Amino acid sequence: MNTAPRPLDVGRGLDLALLIYRRHFVALVVAMAVAVVPLGLLTLTPRPWGLIGVFLQTIVLAGITPGVATLIVSDVRVGIEPTVASVWRRLAPMLAQSARVARSAARMQAV
Repeated sequence: MNTAPRPLDVGRGLDLALLIYRRHFVALVVAMAVAVVPLGLLTLTPRPWGLIGVFLQTIVLAGITPGVATLIVSDVRVGIEPTVASVWRRLAPMLAQSARVARSAARMQAV
């Protein structure tokens, strides 16, 4: 018996995602706050740290927070109860790999 989730059309997919966001609101907000709040505080510091914080916050808001939401929805779709720890446990290796790729690209540009 195949228990994989069935594909949804766009309307049903959005409806399901919003339902999951409502049911797992605390996990969603806390998991995002783990990344956003420290960077928000960094933006309040004097230059140059404030500017670095703004840059990092832009990256986090554009890349990491949608990833957190996607992981929570995908966990629920396969029957796993999402927690802040489980989301960040899965996200951390992805972020580390992204940092290695960015570092490697920066080194290649410097040559």
